[in-house]
Amino acid sequence: MPTKAVRRCLLTICVLCLCISVLSFRGDIVLGKAAAPARAATGVVNRMTPFDIQTAFSNATSISIPALGSATPYPSNILVSGLTGTITKVTVTLSGFSHTAPDDVDVLLVGPGGQKFIVMSDAGGTATPVSNLNLTFDDAAGSLLPDNTTFWSGTFKPTDYGTGDTFAAPAPAGPYNEPATQGTATFASVFNGTGPNGTWSLYVVDDTGGDSGSFSGGWSIDITTAGAALATTTIVTSNNNPSFATAPNNSVTFTATVTSSSTVNSGTVTFTDGATTLASNVPVNGSGVAATTTSALTTEGDHVITATYNGNASFATSNG
Repeated sequence: MPTKAVRRCLLTICVLCLCISVLSFRGDIVLGKAAAPARAATGVVNRMTPFDIQTAFSNATSISIPALGSATPYPSNILVSGLTGTITKVTVTLSGFSHTAPDDVDVLLVGPGGQKFIVMSDAGGTATPVSNLNLTFDDAAGSLLPDNTTFWSGTFKPTDYGTGDTFAAPAPAGPYNEPATQGTATFASVFNGTGPNGTWSLYVVDDTGGDSGSFSGGWSIDITTAGAALATTTIVTSNNNPSFATAPNNSVTFTATVTSSSTVNSGTVTFTDGATTLASNVPVNGSGVAATTTSALTTEGDHVITATYNGNASFATSNG
């Protein structure tokens, strides 16, 4: 009795350009030859400095504040050099602040690109002397400096209670970027995304006669810059190699493993078959592994499977 011919399509998956070779069966006789074992593919981008980096710079020279007018030195400068990336955060600390009427004091920070930001103005009142305070100004602080009452050492948001502040040359002319309560500017809105290197200048004035003081410990600036994302390598492998093109044995799992000099524990992977997306934005686990299972490879012939790690602020894109 003639034997009925049965034709099944067996797909061999070879990962790099993930080749799927067709095998034909007639009864128990193999008419095709299996493709080579799976091979790994890599995609690499250049590695640069990872993650955000915070660096502190200081000028400990005392800043003397007269009864009226510009402080000495004017300005007080800090030269920043050697940083890479762009600014993601700035904080400023004024050290050893003493004054018999702190409300008189206005402080302007000028960045290397000419950015003009008032850090402190008209805070604390005129009958509330302060002595040897250390004031840090940070966008993330919980509150502004108080107005018309005494204040203390601590961390505060940039604060401006005055209007029409002026700073004599060589300070740049206004208008200035003003924080609350006179404006909405912040360190972030003025400096983020700009280059950190160059001269940072602090201009201090006393805008009302009769009282004086100093920042006896000078000042410092903390600059956080965004390093470039770490380079990654993506390798994609598959099970069921070879695999059938028809049910029930046509399910294939593709696994992408993303590695770097630091453990890749965030980001997503997109799997494609040529121009066709098999799965998009599959999260990696804590070990940098993402997987997807598909039964969509039903067409006989060669398939090119790519796993693309989509990258994020910490890890760069790569594919395999």
